Amino acid sequence: MNGSETYEVVVVKYGTRRTTRSDVFLNYPIYGEPDAPIQVDYFFWLIRNQARTIIVDTGFSRAGGGERGRTMLIDPRDAFAALGVSPEDEPLVVVTHGHYDHIGNLSYFSRSPIVVAKDEIDFWAGPYGQRRQFHHSVDDEGLECLRAAVADGRVSTFQDRLAVSAGIEILRVGGHTPVDMYRGFDLVRGMLRDARVQHLVTGHDPDTLRRFPACAGQLAAAAASIGAPGATGPVS
Repeated sequence: MNGSETYEVVVVKYGTRRTTRSDVFLNYPIYGEPDAPIQVDYFFWLIRNQARTIIVDTGFSRAGGGERGRTMLIDPRDAFAALGVSPEDEPLVVVTHGHYDHIGNLSYFSRSPIVVAKDEIDFWAGPYGQRRQFHHSVDDEGLECLRAAVADGRVSTFQDRLAVSAGIEILRVGGHTPVDMYRGFDLVRGMLRDARVQHLVTGHDPDTLRRFPACAGQLAAAAASIGAPGATGPVS
């Protein structure tokens, strides 16, 4: 985000999971570290001001979370309603990537425009997206919704960066492969070092809600606010 407009970013924790480090981290045994419990939380984000509302990811569906043993704390559709977001308003949806916990409720916004990286669309449409080691992380229903949106002409893609709206820019930092992740880490560290961003909000950190002021109202225990009216500073 740059400073041309001020937004509030709402972080909503809708799900959680208790597991072990060896279940989460790739090739964990080769590092010789003892295994230990770990908590993984699941979020979606809302970027809004008086002029517009933008949704970043839509969370996992009840079916998608249930078949993987995830705990749904609040149905994302109910959380959207509590935040005053209606699919009838056709808000822009930014999809960070196609995993089940990011596009599980895409069908709820069946008329919304969608923004997603071109490489993400191409990967899941290609032959490698059907391989078991990748496909276990996706929801077929969610991918079908994304394909239908492409066919409807509702999807805009980008390569490296895209100005979504005044004051909001999407930057591609990498994917889930080791090489892409390392490049992404280097890029984000550089942005923090150079003070180009004020906050780093990661995707599954259980400490996220404790770092920012809680939202008022129905979602007080499930959502935090960054850059509420009167606050400033870019967010990554």
